[in-house]
Amino acid sequence: MTSRLLKLLKFSNFAPSVSRYWTASVSNSNNAVVLQQDQSGEQLAFPAVWLRDNCLCPSCFNEAVKVRLNGKFEKSQVSTLPKSMSCSKNESNELLLEIRWPDNHESKFPLQWLRTHSFDEKRQKSWLRNNYFFGRQTWDAETFDKCIHYFRFDEILESDEMLLKWLVALNRYGLAIIKDAGTDKSRVEQLANRVGFLKYTTYGKNFIVAAKQDATHVAYTPTSLQLHTDLTYYEYQPSCNFLHFIQQPPETTGGVNQLTDGFEVSQQLKQHDARMYDVLTKTPVEWTRSWKENNKELYHLFRGPVICENVTGEVQRVNLGPTRGSQFCVSIEQANDWYKAMDYFVNLMYHPKNMVELKMEEGNMLTFVNVRIAHGRSAFTAGARTLIGGYMDWDVVNSRTRGLLKEFNIKDVNELD
Repeated sequence: MTSRLLKLLKFSNFAPSVSRYWTASVSNSNNAVVLQQDQSGEQLAFPAVWLRDNCLCPSCFNEAVKVRLNGKFEKSQVSTLPKSMSCSKNESNELLLEIRWPDNHESKFPLQWLRTHSFDEKRQKSWLRNNYFFGRQTWDAETFDKCIHYFRFDEILESDEMLLKWLVALNRYGLAIIKDAGTDKSRVEQLANRVGFLKYTTYGKNFIVAAKQDATHVAYTPTSLQLHTDLTYYEYQPSCNFLHFIQQPPETTGGVNQLTDGFEVSQQLKQHDARMYDVLTKTPVEWTRSWKENNKELYHLFRGPVICENVTGEVQRVNLGPTRGSQFCVSIEQANDWYKAMDYFVNLMYHPKNMVELKMEEGNMLTFVNVRIAHGRSAFTAGARTLIGGYMDWDVVNSRTRGLLKEFNIKDVNELD
């Protein structure tokens, strides 16, 4: 990398794990501050404007609430370069990189802080894996038994360590089973309260799934349910689903759960036919539900594709199920392409290599990622199967997960597997 040397920094009296000599320079090609350890070759590079934006001094950053105070840039700051760079040590004998800016503002950055926030691609991927994706791993029917994790309800309620292990497993594999929750109807809410709080939906804070007369939803009948994700007609769709089986006697006929990892099947589709995958990620579908409940007309509508990607191309939501309106606001050619791709995708969902079947025991709880795991059930004996369900949002679940990772000082989620 071509660079203009601003200051040669040599540090002594480091701890044994830190080498002695570093060089600081500014790159001519991309206005980056570059730190390089002379002996090991370790290199840290940062956009100069990013360092200015992330100044840690009290006038720029509130340490107590972890928020920057200088949200508005002056035009000159966007292209600014350090006026000078030097080094010092804090009271803990930790190396600090000091930068003086053209306006004479001073910034100090601890070496460990710089390492943690490095722009190195490998470090960034590691950070995202442990803090955003939580080591996400997809599964199929062959690998399901190795991926499904079981936990005891009382242990999750009593131990933060077990709570964290469950949350990481839920996020990584998309589902986990909690055993021995009993038949108390408040268990779903108790579990949610350990994490945060339940999400209110059209169905209330929680809901009962059982066969009943004058049902307003197919789930409240004893008939089979096709593979689906819940509430596809919500723009802000609940991310997590907790289903507590409070009544499922061993002699009950049917009521077998069917589960497929939608993220895994999306990957399979992309590998098999990139064009079909593209169709299902770009064709908007009208997901709707309209019905009358408690003398109120209700009409939900969300417009989005079957496979939703985030800004970097990872699948973050799969919409699947019968809750599609008859309005399809695309061209005839687009509609034909969509049905062809959807037919192949749904067949993959049901393929024995992808779909697993299991019958939950009474008192156990199935917890899963609603935006990822397509779930269905076989028909069952009327009146012999009752579930209590509830939803939570990722924002609540992941905030609690990251807080526990920080509390236990866990840098790699693999430690919890």
